[in-house]
Amino acid sequence: MTVERVSLPAYEQVKAFIKSRIHEGDWRPGDPVPSEAALQQQFGLSRMTVNRALRELVVEGLVSRTQGSGTVVAELHRISSTLAVRDLHDEIVERGHRHTARVLALGPVRAGTALAREFDLRG
Repeated sequence: MTVERVSLPAYEQVKAFIKSRIHEGDWRPGDPVPSEAALQQQFGLSRMTVNRALRELVVEGLVSRTQGSGTVVAELHRISSTLAVRDLHDEIVERGHRHTARVLALGPVRAGTALAREFDLRG
């Protein structure tokens, strides 16, 4: 046990142990996690303490428990989100406004001191 784990509350020590085995790839989704009794013996803790650690890991989605079958590493579900980037012109038109743009100047411009600083440019 590392020094960091010793300073953790007892149930957090059990959680840290299980999390490290999962994150290091020692235990993969579907692999069994040691029983409450085995973890009690390994850490010298009460059943309630080990049970709390496992319950919290269930809430965090790292393990799943089935009565009579035990605790296993949970299948990791990818969380995806779709970000729609809309055309600015279309959005303005949908709001009932008119979108226009004019090019006022085209060409290289030397940044002044303030602008160079703002863009973190070298002088």
